[in-house]
Amino acid sequence: KMEFGNQSGIDKYLFGQVVGLSSADLWTMAFSCILILALSIVLYKELLVSGFDSEFARSIGLPVELLQYLLWLLLAFAVITSLQVVGVVLVSALLVIPAATASLITDKMRLILIWSALLGCAAGATGAFLSFLGGQLPTGPIIVLVSATFFLAALFFHPQNGLLFKWFSSRNRNH
Repeated sequence: KMEFGNQSGIDKYLFGQVVGLSSADLWTMAFSCILILALSIVLYKELLVSGFDSEFARSIGLPVELLQYLLWLLLAFAVITSLQVVGVVLVSALLVIPAATASLITDKMRLILIWSALLGCAAGATGAFLSFLGGQLPTGPIIVLVSATFFLAALFFHPQNGLLFKWFSSRNRNH
């Protein structure tokens, strides 16, 4: 409540500040994104098998610990480069919600990764646009709200896995 109470900039650290991005920040984010994408594509099978069955991965000679450290490093890159845009509080939501939404849509890992990326991009673009239209609306929380809306839509309205369709189908079976 004091006039100097906001000098630390903690609100920008917690919730991000898209307008504060410089071209150097954008280049860093682009490099990080390309690195993460390239390593994920090149090591897709190895990361998949070591993530789901580490004993089998060891038995076929994969360096499981190295792959786990690499995956953690990629995750750290993603978190660090997104902190300035959406803030520390919202990074976890943007990592988890698109993946959770994708897992409601499909059960194949390759498609989960593709759907996650598409849903994350769509939530980012839509949230940024809505934030722009709303004037003083913070971009990070709006992006997360859009992402959560996608999740709820998939949770209730997906034709095979949606709760609404399951409820109608169980109701029709009982009558």
